[in-house]
Amino acid sequence: MKIHYYLILIFFSYSCFYYYSNRPIVRPVGVLVSQQPIQGQINLNLKPIVFKKDIIQPLASYEITARVLSKKKYWLDKQSKYSPWDFALGWGQMSDTEVLKDMKVSQSGRFYFVSWDKPLSISTESIFEQSANTHLIPANSLVSTVLKKIRIGQLIKFKGYLARIDMKSGGEWKSSLVRNDMGNGACELLYVQHAQILE
Repeated sequence: MKIHYYLILIFFSYSCFYYYSNRPIVRPVGVLVSQQPIQGQINLNLKPIVFKKDIIQPLASYEITARVLSKKKYWLDKQSKYSPWDFALGWGQMSDTEVLKDMKVSQSGRFYFVSWDKPLSISTESIFEQSANTHLIPANSLVSTVLKKIRIGQLIKFKGYLARIDMKSGGEWKSSLVRNDMGNGACELLYVQHAQILE
């Protein structure tokens, strides 16, 4: 009986700690990130990156400062060995609590979804032009550690490359290179070389 009690206590303590460590950040109203993501051309001499016997081909340099709208850990799909985390990121109006308070952002199956029950102060086009579901490939263990610590509502800065993964087993996984697309193939696939929590 005592063993069961201690197991329950340990589970409860861990659950409380996990919730406290990962609870969303509450932000005041107003645009928190006015800058759009910066995408640039890559050096033509840049060599492909060998990653777990597959090839990551950089397609464009990429730097984004954004508010974290949602984050989801993936364990079991075939992409999880490259990208264990998806972050839904928002900038412009999609970083404003006044806009976000009337919508729900969720993630599943490597997609993100936005839903609402009342008229919004932002157009549907602007929602998807000022937010993105981003598949994150950590370049090293330091980046992985930072990604684990990030909480919903925090402001972050990522630098790296939008990329295509050429899989040794066949097939590819390719990033979108525009911000105004929707649906399958519209997500950014980001090889993260630098990850920073701003606040």
